[in-house]
Amino acid sequence: MDTLIFEDVGGNGLRFAINPAKNQKQWRFISFLEFMKCGPESAKKEGFLFTSEDPIRHEKFAFLLNNTESTLNKTLEFFQDGRRITEEDSFVLGDNPPVVEIRRVANSVVAATPESISLEERNHSVFKEHGRQIADAIDLSFNRKTSASHIHHSFSSLIHNDPDQETLISYLLEAARIIHRAPFENWSKFQDRIPFRNGHEMWLNYAKGGGGVCSEKTSSLKFICDLLGIQNRPVIGTETPLNPHQLRSLSDFFLSEGKTPPPCDIKHLLLEVCLGENTYLVDVTGGNVPLMFLNQSEAKTFFESGYSVRMVSRTDKLFLSRIPQWLGDAHLVVCEYHLPDAHFDLTFDQDLGLEITDNQYTGAFFDYGGEHSDRMRKHYEQISARQNLTQPLFINKTTTPDQSVERGIQFYQDARANILDCYHDKNYTGDITIVILPLHSNFWSKPMISQELKSTHEQRQISASL
Repeated sequence: MDTLIFEDVGGNGLRFAINPAKNQKQWRFISFLEFMKCGPESAKKEGFLFTSEDPIRHEKFAFLLNNTESTLNKTLEFFQDGRRITEEDSFVLGDNPPVVEIRRVANSVVAATPESISLEERNHSVFKEHGRQIADAIDLSFNRKTSASHIHHSFSSLIHNDPDQETLISYLLEAARIIHRAPFENWSKFQDRIPFRNGHEMWLNYAKGGGGVCSEKTSSLKFICDLLGIQNRPVIGTETPLNPHQLRSLSDFFLSEGKTPPPCDIKHLLLEVCLGENTYLVDVTGGNVPLMFLNQSEAKTFFESGYSVRMVSRTDKLFLSRIPQWLGDAHLVVCEYHLPDAHFDLTFDQDLGLEITDNQYTGAFFDYGGEHSDRMRKHYEQISARQNLTQPLFINKTTTPDQSVERGIQFYQDARANILDCYHDKNYTGDITIVILPLHSNFWSKPMISQELKSTHEQRQISASL
């Protein structure tokens, strides 16, 4: 009996696997809908013999199906082997069943309203169903990356024991440090064939040694805040300052199915958190972006004058704007459900590459050969020369550097293969070349943390060691 695969061809291209009952030849669509309304444990209690291969990924599928409007999607429809499956029909099972395609009804509309979009509600629901697995991943990430003198709190115990403000402040600051230290990377997206991870998926990825980009990391911090009852609100970074009219236009864009033009591109996502009587601006991006945890007084300059973010070959000036909570949630929902090529865009078009650490940039480019490849190599060599860096190393199928590399050659060869395996254009006959560009340590790596937080955190560490 083979697994039944659902592919979201109308959304972000993810595949969802469900294992059918033994010897079952078909599955009524009505029964499938009932199954999808159940979590793993409740499905067993209801007598369903079907199981999902990956319960966490299955939650993404179930949320799409049961809360379609909250994901800013049109009405879903299902096709198997070219046949539309209606309420009176059944899915074909058996040996090697055809993939079920999830499409969108062409003449339907997105029925979302600001009130229908709430990641806080979803985060609580996810933790209720999968709390043990997620809490274990959070605790593992904390215990592996903190010092022996650090007070190790169980995430589940914090949720259930009503911690005081000092405990919450200390825990959230440590969470921010852990998220910031996690790799700023895209390579695990190609490895796991997932264009964008939501907040709880990120903690599972941290536990495996992976990481993500700014929106993903901020989403994981929001997950912690939501579960601990810490008020938070989104802050976006754009290339130019936004006025109130543009912010309203941004709201209209998200609710119009893209029919109204966006007033800007959201280039960066941060979080403001309310702890006690203070509000802090937090940036946990990592890579060569410093950790930021600043109170309102210290963050004022960043809101008024902008925020410089250094990429590998340039420095981008971003301007910060507070936006409504639902709009920040909508941005993350769009990333999760509507951008099938997000990992390609981030890696290649936005030049973020596969990973940025404080001492190395790992990039990639499509290696067509000939003049194009020569031009790309010269591009990275010129970056090195301008910034007085060590010359880059290039790794592709046929050439490898003589020098030893940080992760080992096989890691980068696997990364190449994963990118090519994910690439939707199967007619592409070129290669992927990995670029390893050593970076110098610089002031960008120094954290910016409000003094009162440093004092509180350090005092608790001293108390724990006595």
